[in-house]
Amino acid sequence: MTEAFTVGIALSGGGLTGIIGGLCSTHSLISRFPDFPLEDATFSTVSGGTIARGIHVNAGERLGFVDYSQDAKYRDVKTDEVGVGQTW
Repeated sequence: MTEAFTVGIALSGGGLTGIIGGLCSTHSLISRFPDFPLEDATFSTVSGGTIARGIHVNAGERLGFVDYSQDAKYRDVKTDEVGVGQTW
């Protein structure tokens, strides 16, 4: 028998930093666990985290993220170029 559980996700405030952190954290979760039912999670948000959650719910499919390897070194990712011939 499988025991049911609830996953809680907290997104903090902090203005723009909270927004970017919330968006990137949510994207990272989805990228690493694509079968995770995010709609079944319980969210607790404040300020910028609330905005991030709203943006992700309403525009998540249209957002673009640069995915770096967890082993990336600063010297390799410090450029403005995000793809061949593409910059921020």
